[in-house]
Amino acid sequence: MALASIIPRTWDSLKIFIIMSFIFAMLSWTTLAREVRGKVLAYRESDFVMAAKEMGASDRRIIFRHLYPNMLSHIIVVLTLTIPGIILARPSSASWASASRSR
Repeated sequence: MALASIIPRTWDSLKIFIIMSFIFAMLSWTTLAREVRGKVLAYRESDFVMAAKEMGASDRRIIFRHLYPNMLSHIIVVLTLTIPGIILARPSSASWASASRSR
C-alpha cells in the first residue's frame, strides 16, 4: 500500500510500469553488485591481470582494458535474466496501481 500512495492517480500504465521497474531495480542491484565483486576478485588472480601488473600497467588500465571487458558479458546476461522477473512482478504492481486510482 505504501507504493500505491507514491504513484499519482493520473499516470497511465506505461508510467506506472516504468516507475515500478525502477523501484525493483533499486531493490535488486545488490545481487548484481555481489556477483560482479566475486568475478572481479576471481579475475584479480588471473594470469592476464598479473602479467599486466608486472608490465607496469596502472590500476585504471587494468580495470578498463582487462577487467571491464571480461565483466561486461556477465553483466549483460544478469540484466537480461532480471528483466523477466520485473515483467512477472507486473501483475502485482497493476493491483497497486488500481488501488491508488480507487482512492
